[in-house]
Amino acid sequence: MEITIKTTDLTGALEVLSKIIPAKPVHAVLLGTHMSLGKDGRITLTAGDGDTFIRTELQTESNTGQGCVMLNTRVLYDLLKTIADETVTLSFDDNLRCTLKWLTGKADITASGSADDYPVTEKMPQEAVTVTPDETELLSALSHTLYAAANDPIRPFMCGLRLEIGEERTTFACTDSHRLASYVLNAGAAGPGSAIVPSRPAAIIKGLLRKDTDEKAAITTDGRLVNITAGGYCLTTHSIPGKFPDWRAILPKDNGNILTVDKDYLLSAMRRATAVTSAAFKTIVFHLVQDGTCTISTEDKGYMTESKESLTDAQYAGEEITVAFKHDHVRDILSTLSCDTVHLMLKDGRRAALLLPEDPDGEEPCTTLLMPIYIKN
Repeated sequence: MEITIKTTDLTGALEVLSKIIPAKPVHAVLLGTHMSLGKDGRITLTAGDGDTFIRTELQTESNTGQGCVMLNTRVLYDLLKTIADETVTLSFDDNLRCTLKWLTGKADITASGSADDYPVTEKMPQEAVTVTPDETELLSALSHTLYAAANDPIRPFMCGLRLEIGEERTTFACTDSHRLASYVLNAGAAGPGSAIVPSRPAAIIKGLLRKDTDEKAAITTDGRLVNITAGGYCLTTHSIPGKFPDWRAILPKDNGNILTVDKDYLLSAMRRATAVTSAAFKTIVFHLVQDGTCTISTEDKGYMTESKESLTDAQYAGEEITVAFKHDHVRDILSTLSCDTVHLMLKDGRRAALLLPEDPDGEEPCTTLLMPIYIKN
C-alpha cells in the first residue's frame, strides 16, 4: 500500500491526534495512529487512549492498494515537522514498516503495532439525540465553562462538562464546589439528552473550534456515549458515570448588593493588588461601602507584605460588606467574559456570589457563581 499526501495536511492531523495519545497506555498499540485507506482515495486517521478516540479524514494526492496500517505517531510527526511544505510518499510493507520519502531523502519507520490489534470504536445507538450548534457558539460555551471543572479523583463526575440537551436549548455547566459556570445555547434536539463529557476531550474540541466560521458542529449522545463533530474531526468518548450536582438549586435568587465595575479596570486593579503576594496567598478582599470608596486588598503574612487599591471608578449599591475570594478564581471568570462591564452580586460576605456580565436586554447566556472565603474581621 502506498499513498502520496501533502505534509501540511498530515502534520496538522497528527498534531491534533497526538493530544489524545497517552504517555503510558494500557496497550502499546495505543501509542500509534490507525490509518485506513478506502476506495475513494481518502485516508481515515484514528487515535485514542482507550476511552476517547478522535477521527479525521484526509484526501491523498495519489494512492495504490487498500487496507489498514499503524503509524508511529511520535516519530512520524517529529520527522514531518522538519520537512518543507511539499508532497511526501508513504509506503507500507508486510513487516509493519513504513518508508517515508520526500524530495531530498527517505526514512524507514517501524509501526507501533498491528492494525488488527487496534480497538474498535463503539457505534452510537440509533436512539441517541443530536444538537447542531454553530461552531462559534460552541466555542463560546466551552470557553465560559471548562475553567470551572474540578480536578478531583474522589469525585470524577465533577471532573467534566455537564451537557443537558432540551428541545429548544442546550445547557453546559461545570463546577468544582468553589465556583460554578453555566452557558445556554439556543439550539435543541428532537428529544432530551444528558451526559458528563470529560474535561480533556472537551478541551481538545475547544482547541479545534474557530471564531471566524459559519460551520456547524454536532453533538450526539445517548447518555453513555458522546460524539462531537467539529473542525473536521469527530471525537467519541464515554460519559463520566455518576450524578452531577443539582447546580440550579444553589444559584442565589436575592443577591441585592451589587458592585458595578468595568471588567478591564477591575482586572488591572487586581493585578496590582496581588503583585506583592506569593502563590501561597491567593486571597483578595473586597470592602464595599455605599456612597463611599470601595477597595480591594491583599496580604501575604509570610513575606509581611500587603497591598490596597481603591476602586474609584466602581459603583456600589447595598449594605456595607467585606468579602474575600480566591483571586485566581475571580481572574478566570473575568478573563472569559466578553463584556465591558460586570456585576458582582452579593447577599452578604459568607454566601455565594454571582459575577455576571452587564446585559441590558436580559439575554446573557452565561452565569457564574463564586463561593467566598471566610476571613476574620
